[in-house]
Amino acid sequence: MKIGRIGMIMLLCLGYISGIYAQTFDKLWKQVEQAEKKSLPETVIKLTDEIYRKGEMEKNSPQMLKAYMWRMKYRERITPDSFYVSLKGLEEWVKYADKPMDRAILHSLLAGIYADYAARNQWSLRQQTDIVGVVPVDMLNWTANIFVDTIQTHIQKAMSDSVLLLKTSSRTYIPFVELGETSEYYHHDMYHLLASRSIEALLRVQYLDKQKNVKQHISRLYDNMLSAYREKGDKESYVLTSLKFLRWKYESNYSFYPVIDKAAPYVLAEDPYIIDLNKLATDYKTLDICAEVLLAKANLILERQQPLSALKVCEEAIRLYPDYRRINALKNLREEILAPFLSVSTVKTAFPDQEMKIKVSHKNLDGFTIRIYREKKFVSEQHYSVIRPENYQSQDTTFIFKAPGVGKYVMRIVPDVRAKKEIEKEFNVTHFYVLTSELPKEQFEVITLDARTGHPISNAQVTLYSNKDVALQMFTTNEEGKAIFPWKSDYSYLIATKGDDTFMEKKDIRGGFFSSPDMNETTEKVILLTDRSLYRPGQTVYVKGIAYVSELGVAHVLSDREYTVSLQDNNNQEVGKRTLRTNEFGSFTTSFTLPLACLNGDFQLKTPVGNASIRVEEYKRPTFDITFEKQEGDYQLGNKAEIKGKVQSYSGVLLRDLPVKYTIKRSAYSFWQLRMNDQIASGEVTTGADGVFTIPVQLEGDTLYNNGKGNYFSYLIEVTVTNAAGETQTSTKVISAGDTFLYLRTYLMPKTCKDDPIKLNFYASNQGQLADVKVTYRLYRAKDKSMKQLENTPVITGTVASNKEIFLDWKDVPSGPYVLKISAEDSLGRKGSAETSTILYSVHDKRPPILTPDWYFKTNTEFDATHPAVFYFGTSEKDVCVMVDVFSNEALLESKVLHLSDSIARFEFPYQASYGDGIAINIYMVRDGQVYQEIVRLSKRLLDEKLNMKWDVFRDKLRPGQTEEWKLTIKNPQGKGADAEMLATMYDASLDKIWKQRQTFNVFHYRNLPHISWMGDFTSSIWFDYEWDKKLFKVPLFEYDHFVIEPFSSIPAVAGQGVEEFWIRGIASPSQQNRAKFSQKNTRMVLEESVVTPRTSDLKDDLAGNVPAIFQEKGETISPVTDNIRTNLAETAFFYPQLRTNEQGEVSFSFTMPESLTRWNFRGYSHTKDMMLGTLDGEAVTSKEFMLVPNLPRFVRVGDQTSVAASISNMTGKVQSGTVSMILFDPMTDKVISTRKQEFKVEAGVTIGVSFRFTVDDKYSILGCRMVADSGTFSDGEQQLIPVLSNKEHLIETLPMPIGGEETRTFSLDSLFNHHSATATDRKLTIEFTGNPSWYAIQALPSLSLPTNDNAISWANAYYANTLAAYIMNSHPRIKAVFDSWKLQGGTKEAFLSNLQKNQEVKNILLSESPWILEAQTEEQQKERIATLFDLNNILSNNSAALRRLQNLQNGDGTWSWYKGMNGSLYVTTYIMELYARLFMLTGDKPTELALAMQQDAFIYLHKSALEEYKATLEAQKAGMKMTGLSGNMLDYLYLIAISDEKVPDVNKAAYDYFLSRVGGLLPSSSMKIKALAAVVLDKAGRKKEAQEFIASLKEHLTKTDGQGMSFAFNENPFDWGNMKIQTHVDVMEALELIGGNEAIVEEMKLWLLTQKQTQQWKSSVASVDAIYALLMKGINLLDNQGDVRITIANEVLETISPSKTTVPGLGYIKRSFTQKNVVDARTIKVQKRDQGIAWGAAYAEYESPIRDVKQQGGALNVEKRLYVERIVNNVAQLQPVTEKTNLQVGDKVVSRLSIRVDRPMDFVQLKDQHGACFEPVSNISGYRWDDGIGYYVDIKDASINFFFDHLGKGTYVLEYSYYVSREGTYETGLATIQCAYAPEYASHSASMRVVVPSFEK
Repeated sequence: MKIGRIGMIMLLCLGYISGIYAQTFDKLWKQVEQAEKKSLPETVIKLTDEIYRKGEMEKNSPQMLKAYMWRMKYRERITPDSFYVSLKGLEEWVKYADKPMDRAILHSLLAGIYADYAARNQWSLRQQTDIVGVVPVDMLNWTANIFVDTIQTHIQKAMSDSVLLLKTSSRTYIPFVELGETSEYYHHDMYHLLASRSIEALLRVQYLDKQKNVKQHISRLYDNMLSAYREKGDKESYVLTSLKFLRWKYESNYSFYPVIDKAAPYVLAEDPYIIDLNKLATDYKTLDICAEVLLAKANLILERQQPLSALKVCEEAIRLYPDYRRINALKNLREEILAPFLSVSTVKTAFPDQEMKIKVSHKNLDGFTIRIYREKKFVSEQHYSVIRPENYQSQDTTFIFKAPGVGKYVMRIVPDVRAKKEIEKEFNVTHFYVLTSELPKEQFEVITLDARTGHPISNAQVTLYSNKDVALQMFTTNEEGKAIFPWKSDYSYLIATKGDDTFMEKKDIRGGFFSSPDMNETTEKVILLTDRSLYRPGQTVYVKGIAYVSELGVAHVLSDREYTVSLQDNNNQEVGKRTLRTNEFGSFTTSFTLPLACLNGDFQLKTPVGNASIRVEEYKRPTFDITFEKQEGDYQLGNKAEIKGKVQSYSGVLLRDLPVKYTIKRSAYSFWQLRMNDQIASGEVTTGADGVFTIPVQLEGDTLYNNGKGNYFSYLIEVTVTNAAGETQTSTKVISAGDTFLYLRTYLMPKTCKDDPIKLNFYASNQGQLADVKVTYRLYRAKDKSMKQLENTPVITGTVASNKEIFLDWKDVPSGPYVLKISAEDSLGRKGSAETSTILYSVHDKRPPILTPDWYFKTNTEFDATHPAVFYFGTSEKDVCVMVDVFSNEALLESKVLHLSDSIARFEFPYQASYGDGIAINIYMVRDGQVYQEIVRLSKRLLDEKLNMKWDVFRDKLRPGQTEEWKLTIKNPQGKGADAEMLATMYDASLDKIWKQRQTFNVFHYRNLPHISWMGDFTSSIWFDYEWDKKLFKVPLFEYDHFVIEPFSSIPAVAGQGVEEFWIRGIASPSQQNRAKFSQKNTRMVLEESVVTPRTSDLKDDLAGNVPAIFQEKGETISPVTDNIRTNLAETAFFYPQLRTNEQGEVSFSFTMPESLTRWNFRGYSHTKDMMLGTLDGEAVTSKEFMLVPNLPRFVRVGDQTSVAASISNMTGKVQSGTVSMILFDPMTDKVISTRKQEFKVEAGVTIGVSFRFTVDDKYSILGCRMVADSGTFSDGEQQLIPVLSNKEHLIETLPMPIGGEETRTFSLDSLFNHHSATATDRKLTIEFTGNPSWYAIQALPSLSLPTNDNAISWANAYYANTLAAYIMNSHPRIKAVFDSWKLQGGTKEAFLSNLQKNQEVKNILLSESPWILEAQTEEQQKERIATLFDLNNILSNNSAALRRLQNLQNGDGTWSWYKGMNGSLYVTTYIMELYARLFMLTGDKPTELALAMQQDAFIYLHKSALEEYKATLEAQKAGMKMTGLSGNMLDYLYLIAISDEKVPDVNKAAYDYFLSRVGGLLPSSSMKIKALAAVVLDKAGRKKEAQEFIASLKEHLTKTDGQGMSFAFNENPFDWGNMKIQTHVDVMEALELIGGNEAIVEEMKLWLLTQKQTQQWKSSVASVDAIYALLMKGINLLDNQGDVRITIANEVLETISPSKTTVPGLGYIKRSFTQKNVVDARTIKVQKRDQGIAWGAAYAEYESPIRDVKQQGGALNVEKRLYVERIVNNVAQLQPVTEKTNLQVGDKVVSRLSIRVDRPMDFVQLKDQHGACFEPVSNISGYRWDDGIGYYVDIKDASINFFFDHLGKGTYVLEYSYYVSREGTYETGLATIQCAYAPEYASHSASMRVVVPSFEK
């Protein structure tokens, strides 16, 4: 039997092989071609697979190569992930290929593929630090250097045997190689083909190469090619290769690009590129191929804007090489240079006799004629001659054309040289110029003016029209040309007429506006002040509030008022609330305790009338800082600059003998754009005795940027210092150097009043540093306002010092236009200059100082009873009507007309009480078709009075714990003691290094001023652009031999890679059961880990070479705290919110300083009852002569061998020696655990480090640590708490269990419980299952709501989604029944909760500590509102309102505007029509009368648009244009007709038939939506066979995935706007359903839709309702099944339909937990789905395990963690892998690199990455980040860094962030855990590792 079966298989195989042999390769490739034309990718894959195997059997490499690449390409099109599999296949093939030539080709292919991939992802790759020493297995984790190295390796192997390549003809590799005619010059050798491909690959990755090896490699390849062809004597190939080499050589050199200056023509003879081309042309002038050299030269000269010289080169080449096969390229270039060019523009509307400006751009033309026609009758013509430019460059000229009389005309412009066609445009001539604007009280004003004179046109008829061209109203203007009338929203545009003047164009009535702030003149506000801006969780925030009211610029406090102050966390959730009453000074005070566990970031203090923000972070206070000194002296490129800095502790100690590591990065800028950024130097220096260090910076330029034109360089110096205790800090400084060494600048206002001395400052700087030089200034009078021509002699000169404010007296200088020029020379002889221009004027001028239609300046625009407002308006024109309107907030107060003639009018407005906060004055006039307008806003003058605060007693040097009294005086502006209240607070200044934010302390006066503006006529232009028939010659293309492979368009991009300190949005905290919170009076901390501690008896001192440890007996009580032990380490020294002055304005207060050794910032805020404010700042330092400052870890972990270090500073002036001790004790009992001691000796002025090591065990949950240094004479110490984390981790591992309808599956549980590790304890297994998850989709139905945006698309979407959702709900009575049962259960329990709110106990981060609380609440509310869909009356009422809004937005031509007043849009109209046509098709309902009327109007427009496009298409075809395909607009048009009852009008039938005939050409389209629409169109039109071809193509693009149904895999992560991928999926489902015969596929596509809901929150209402319709309304009714699932594990059985066990009816939801040994030890679980429809669930394994034993676990969601240490090698940062054998050093920068893989799109993914106790995060600031298109939140915790992604598309993401190593020892690094919070069954965790930081002699 067995032998028979084997025989049968062999016969079948032989038959199959014979079948392959029976077909020739050509026949098979023809079948491939046919399948490609029909867009059948699966068929192509099948055929190319046959070709590959046939080639393999016949050892036909070319056929195998072509088939493999074809198959690879098409696999990628369907499933992009197959790219990696195919690439791996090529890597395997090259290993075993036995032909050297095959290997060379395969290496070339691999180099090209890797280069394409790297180039596609180069932005992400450039952000990363290179990994060295290891190559990750997964290419998605590679860095740029690995790609570059891999590409170069493959290229070297491809090119290694040059002799073989030169001998091998590319013809031998047909059909994989397609021959190009140009390769004849290379004799079709494989050497040129592979070398060219190699260069192309390297060019694609040249910017990823930080070592600059790629450029050398390219140069070497060119050198080798040139040498090879030179030795062979192939001159033509040598010339062509030289041309390519020269082009690359100069294009890759930025300094080569010259600056083209028309004033100084570019000297071609000096151009290095042209010099090389000339040499090449001379050396090989006898060869015809040399014409290519001259062609390159001519094109280059043309780029240099010298067409005359280029023409000469063309003519020379044509003369020398007339028979060259591509000589026509030079002839065409000559034709292009000699071709005529004409472009003319002018205004579309003119007034009679207007001198219309005709703007002309022209070349190679002598002139043109303007002909004017009226009603098709010739009126006049005028010829204009132009000067033909001798250099063949285009030239701009302006002519004047006198407009004819009133009328409607056609202008035709006829060039002297006959063009392809004549162009004519309409233009109007009218007297009218119309202004429009809103007025107060919903009035509207129209003013009709004479366009030339600006005088009013009285008795004009103004007709108002709607947007549907219906005349609504007519008004007649008065003697002032004005018509005022009530505003109506229906008014859209107007036309003014008078007598025969009826030719005004339509004018949009909107644009001019009047607005008055809708706000009370009385403004109530609360100022909120806090003790500082940065806090840790659990700390106290002290708050003071000051309530005041501001009215008409006067403020006063609000006493005895009640206010509610709330504290809101980073999720805008309230975490504290106080109700308070103000005192007589309008102030209140309170405090809030911050939550211990929260999402770190911005918190808000809020009152109804005032807010303030604070920052909450889990930071560690720095103890020292690095500052840079001001750069002195002049320097330039090529110099060596010395950058000095200082390292000093916050307690004032200068830190000497510390290593200072630095890097210098140079950024090159060319023409002020960033061109390059690279690291040029690195090194290490040491601080001196004064704490100062000096970094040498060589100000080097770069050869790429040495053209000396507009280039400059910035140098970023970053220094890193690690102190004696292991703390690391960084600081940066930027200096610059460039081509311009001395930079001068000054500024004058465009208008300058000369009556008073003029304030100026002549700024001089050198590379960003202020330079002290003598500046000479010269003031020149300009000849006109253009400032281009100046008088020869300056009117004023002088010399002053730079960078100092000066006052110049120019009152005797005549008014007029002037240019101020300044110049200077520095100490090195470098010169600089600058200029600025202004118009000098005087208030005594009688006429404008320049010729101008309008002249305005102000003297005072802030007025009160004693200071009137004064301003001036004038004109140089004669007989001008100037209109003046004065507005208050309420009304038009005054309107008058002034008559000016070359004069200036003075305006003076005294303040009146009726003006309130102020008035607005609109001054406007019209002259020569232009409106001139000045809007002057006059505001009431504010009192600017401040309190003066001055110290009487203040000491800036204090001792820790010192009691102190300070005193100050507060005086009012009159110098008398102020009756004021004051807030005095002082906080640790080191916090400003982490987060610095000054508090807002000022009075807000709201200025309630009106806004007014007229809308004048918009002067549109008409354009005439001409084309001429060019005598173009056919040119053979340059075609080289090439591989027959198309670009890998589907090469995936690596999402979300990055290298900043953080790269993802998120937070992570441990399980709820394992939280421990620690607090003490002055220290609050919370660590989100399970907590354990150190074994007392086994605490070991691991410090080799130290003084032997002295142990105290176990159980001894620690000695009481003495004065020399500092325990009060508060970060706020004091907060006195309501200090009061005495009669003299004095305030005194006393306080006791905290005991931290640091610098303190004092902030004083004072205010009076009338809200005069004052501030006072101060700095104080707490220090001692002898100080010990410990660097304690944020936490320690059980099992770690850790260390505690401290620095000892000796400022006593003498050598100090003694003993330093560390005592560890139990803070709960004060029992000593262990004492360590060692001796020390510290020189005067020196700081040393000491360190103690011990091993942590699990006896204590928190440790007290006291460190004391005692020299006998001096003593200092500090006592703090250290949390202890367990080395056991509480883990949750998950196993998703999806299952299909009527299916039985057995799932393996082997991977759970850490692969059932023996060390996994406290096990619990939870089984959760949903028998019918279709109900989750029902819960996503959008509830009834009306849009907040008043636009057509929003209203259409609301109508569509609500109507269809209600139809679905009310078509299934069971839905209502199930919902009613859910409500009876309790309304908002399990059924209505958001997925984010469910299953908190099996999530690695609590919802309350995530940034998604608002999203969870929104989804919960949306589910609760679904009941509104059952109220049909409410739906009908609201939908009627939506239809009425749409009717209002529809225009007269049938189009819809997006917003009211916008032009009608074809896109918006088509979109709305598609929605409604689909709605009526899906529901089967008839449209309402109103909807039908709108639809008919819209179809009239769509038919008209289609007809116009049809006619335009025919015209284009007549002109010889080849038309292919079908526009998207016309496909939508055909689709609308197909799915609606619309009949095609007779006039449109030809157009319809034509467009329908083009639909078949859309078959190759890559858009599945287009294919689906086309299939529907063809099917409805009766073209069934063609429709089936589209359906066949759609089916072959679908991919089936186990458990996820069928979908378009290549459509996984398109732009997610509006859920386009779901919409496309539904469109295809509808097409398959409509055409029929595809029921099984439709059901599989339903499965995919449902699984999308499992991991994503559907947000688009239209996409959601369409998807739900597709799920429920066709095929199998998924709601009919009961969700009958039986689950068997061990001896336990769970059933979803059991009433007693089902948690949520309908869903068939069950959830049970087990701790029984037989269940948790089970290795399999059996799931049976006993009815139709899918189901899903998961097993959650909870357990405790030692971190060290935890193995990597993941599946659909996976995370891997790797650590790297950053090293600088040859000035390039590199990441070297960290292993347990790596010896890290304190101060090292370690990078955690997380690789995240997601196999399907997921919303709300949270990642938590623990870190070792020896690591200190580089950044302490949480918040949102955006990187490479991925947004995320990062939350810095003490023991982990947590990240949150709103959405992750399918793919792999790489995340990097950095730490500094802060202490010696051996440490566990912890785990990285990731979970989809929306579907917690998808989770993963990494393994941990151990790192070693050995001690070393310091």
